Amino acid sequence: MTKLLNWFTQEESGQGLVEYGLILALIAIVVIVGWWKTNKII
Repeated sequence: MTKLLNWFTQEESGQGLVEYGLILALIAIVVIVGWWKTNKII
């Protein structure tokens, strides 16, 4: 876990921000799918 946090802090390389963006996108997809299933919008 600390390795992941250390990797995130190395944002000057730009890779940390890219990975953070991908994780946010993944969370957004999960939330949208969960909301969609909850409301049963077809």
